[in-house]
Amino acid sequence: MSLTYAIEHNIKVGAGDHIKCLAFSSKDTHIAAGIGSSVYIWELPNANLTLNSPIGSPVTVLKWFGENLLLAGSLGGALVMYEMETSKKLVNVSIVAMPGSTITHLAFSPNMRKLVVGGGHTVTAWARQRPTKDNLCFQWKYHTVLPDPIAGGNHLELKAEVSGLHFLDNEQVVICYRQQYGIRLYNFKTGKVSQCGIPHDAPIDAIFITPDGSRVMTPNHQSGFNVYDMQSGGHYHHFALHAQESHSPLPGTFIHAGTVLVGGYNNEIAMWHVGSKHRLPSVEVNGAELIVSNRAAEIGDDGETPLRLAVATTSSFTILRAEQIGTDASRRVSTLSLLLENYTDELVLVVIVLGIVGVCHWQSVRLPELWSLSV
Repeated sequence: MSLTYAIEHNIKVGAGDHIKCLAFSSKDTHIAAGIGSSVYIWELPNANLTLNSPIGSPVTVLKWFGENLLLAGSLGGALVMYEMETSKKLVNVSIVAMPGSTITHLAFSPNMRKLVVGGGHTVTAWARQRPTKDNLCFQWKYHTVLPDPIAGGNHLELKAEVSGLHFLDNEQVVICYRQQYGIRLYNFKTGKVSQCGIPHDAPIDAIFITPDGSRVMTPNHQSGFNVYDMQSGGHYHHFALHAQESHSPLPGTFIHAGTVLVGGYNNEIAMWHVGSKHRLPSVEVNGAELIVSNRAAEIGDDGETPLRLAVATTSSFTILRAEQIGTDASRRVSTLSLLLENYTDELVLVVIVLGIVGVCHWQSVRLPELWSLSV
């Protein structure tokens, strides 16, 4: 399958404003951004700004609960919820972090009945209450503080900083610690933490796990991204950036149901086909700071929602939409030719798949709003 990613929107924010986080709603009716101490929400597909809401301290993380409810975590420890049907801010006093803590990571279980909140040295778990009669599922009950990863005790403060949270299923959540503890697995049924066995020789700044839970990716501080087998802990492959991209790469993500890895460094977004381990065409972006994908891109094409990526720079972010352009070479070339008539200003790299098994032709074209990959 060959996909073309075209620029759908380029949304500018205030000069010098730092975009800390971005999040698509589950069906892409909205995209939210944490900018400074405010939450911004745009309605899609027209990119109309519908909400600008200060929350008192820098926004650190955004997570959609379904299509109409958004959770926003802050450096000051507040967890705020928004209902998009009315654009009304809903503050649930039961979802407030412990005094003096921060919120940097949120994760929902697949059945949306558990929520884990991480920040600083603390991870707390919450259980969803019964839905109200008007189906606003925003009431949560405090469940527990996850135990110390080494001693196994029920301590309020862990000894390492949390850098990632990810549910494998409804009862198991992966916790990533930036320091020596590495990647651990918490089981809600047993209440215990076990070691995943993923090797690491440097602080882990982020993790991303494929939708099927089979592989985990961590940034390599020297030269790219490491991918491991989640069950065995074995090293699958090192996806290397070029020498000029090598230091402090952007956190990566898996797209196309885990078949493609997207990462980058400052002025370039790199892509690799995970199965073949081949590097795909890169995209030049001036000052890229953040890459996120929508749910369709994470789990694979659902036939309804287009696959989208959002790439943030210091003062703007760009939404890229995937479009399938056929399976035969003649259609691909003709489709590209039509698009080339409209875009002729900047140089990016486009791969044209010729339709011959094992044969690819790589070609550079002048095209600012289009790039292609095959998955």
